[in-house]
Amino acid sequence: MKRINFVKKIAACAAAACMAFGVFGSGAPEIIPSLGIDAGAEYVIAEGTIGSLSWIIGNLGTLQISGTGAMEDYADSADSPFYGGEYAELVERVILKPGITSIGDYAFYGLQNLETVTIPNTVTRIGNDAFAYCTALESITVPEGVRYIGSAAFSSTGLRSLTVPDSVEEIAQYAVTACENLSDVFLPAGLERIGKGAFAYNDALGDVWYDGSESEWDELFRQYDLYFKQDIDDYLFLKESVMIHYDYSESGDDTDPGSVTYITGGGISASVTDAAPSGTFAVYIDIPECEHDADTVSFRATFDPTVFEVVSWYSNEVTDSRYVGNIISGSMANSGSGFFSLSATNAKHSIDLGSSIRLTATMKVRSTASAGSHSIDITRSSISYVADGGQENIELWDPDNKHVSINVTAGRISGTVTGYGDNEGTVTVRLLDKNRTVLDTVYTTDGRYAFNSVQSGQNYIISVSMPRCVPGQFSVAASASSTVRNLTLRRYGDVNGDGYVDSKDAVQILLYDVGKPSLIRGEDGIADEYLLSVAKVCGNSTLTAKDATQILRYAANLPSVFDLMD
Repeated sequence: MKRINFVKKIAACAAAACMAFGVFGSGAPEIIPSLGIDAGAEYVIAEGTIGSLSWIIGNLGTLQISGTGAMEDYADSADSPFYGGEYAELVERVILKPGITSIGDYAFYGLQNLETVTIPNTVTRIGNDAFAYCTALESITVPEGVRYIGSAAFSSTGLRSLTVPDSVEEIAQYAVTACENLSDVFLPAGLERIGKGAFAYNDALGDVWYDGSESEWDELFRQYDLYFKQDIDDYLFLKESVMIHYDYSESGDDTDPGSVTYITGGGISASVTDAAPSGTFAVYIDIPECEHDADTVSFRATFDPTVFEVVSWYSNEVTDSRYVGNIISGSMANSGSGFFSLSATNAKHSIDLGSSIRLTATMKVRSTASAGSHSIDITRSSISYVADGGQENIELWDPDNKHVSINVTAGRISGTVTGYGDNEGTVTVRLLDKNRTVLDTVYTTDGRYAFNSVQSGQNYIISVSMPRCVPGQFSVAASASSTVRNLTLRRYGDVNGDGYVDSKDAVQILLYDVGKPSLIRGEDGIADEYLLSVAKVCGNSTLTAKDATQILRYAANLPSVFDLMD
């Protein structure tokens, strides 16, 4: 934060100096820091450490934490560096980098504008109250590898559903409570311990989906001397209306009235358009024909949200938009787990399954994807229709999970950053995706940088800052193997890049000011944004002859705004 205040101070002092030397004329100008960064870009505004881990916050709301090891556990929310501070209301995204092993107690407590969280599979523990009162958090993917979910970890959040992965061994007491929009919870068969009131006070909760048998569910609670369904429901604080579904990934729904039927020899199939995509690709899900019409045809798809994102789901065959509904969209889709379906409406009372239907998932490899093979799993599917006064579910899925494997190829971006010749100190190089989210950061004293495991074919932005130079942002496209991008920064006022600030640079500014071709604006009339930032030595929003005046004063060893820059 000191660095940000320092930049603002420089801008203010630059304004004062310009006024003192009479170069503004009448009227006070609008002074802004001359950072050399697009106003729409995300750049770092605060940074710090948590034990062995480091964190940065971007101006557009991204909080990124990186390093190796566990986050600290805090005794109270007030101890967390992110709660109630200057940037608490700014944070909308949290990205935890691979290598982090634990999310600390109260780590992100009360970040009320937090909408998305990326958790790597190196995390094994989610601490007590870690995401409590993150009211804008509507979905989250708990990755395979997590073994423990702490007390009140997701209490009073905006979660609509929660899928607990197979690796989780224990859910602590009151872990997911008072989530007013929570409707479904999915639990693995291997769960060993579950605390009292784990799903208490969730008024919208209607279904708990357990991937083990009913007898395994009962056995789970015998360690707490609970032997009857009512006692178990009371222990979990479940309402009478909440249904417990067993073996959901194998047999779908066991609700009464109704029944489960398997289609002999039938099942969905999945395929992908490209074994090594570099961008958008398609996943096909083929539904076999069935003797029944349906009210709903639904599936559950799971994938790593740091690798893939959903562009759209649609049906190739069913073209009547009146009854084609896409449930897996928006935040549900990109959280990595959710349902998508075709749904009948009043306009069309049933879905004709007399012939096969193909669903297409248009997906994209994210810039955060690591190289290697990644899968997209179809873990549940069914059709349902009203028959004999009740709901009947018919399975379109055979017992083994359906999945497609995608081989993500990775490239490398590297290069050297140079300045104007006499700069010393640490050079900061950051890799950003097209949405200006910081993906990785390199600190270097010799100017050399490298980013590995970038996605080939993707466009990135490299943000660079170094002492006594104007920061800059540069676009780069990652090739299939290695991309070299050498970058040069200039000091304030060094428009022609010769390492000096003198009358030659002032001439370029004066040419620009009168509309003539210059190094700043070529024959095509398009201005170079970085050179504009270099030339705006007074810190104004526009480049004028006043900036040239300050350069001439500096070259003549007269007082100027440059006296405030070192």
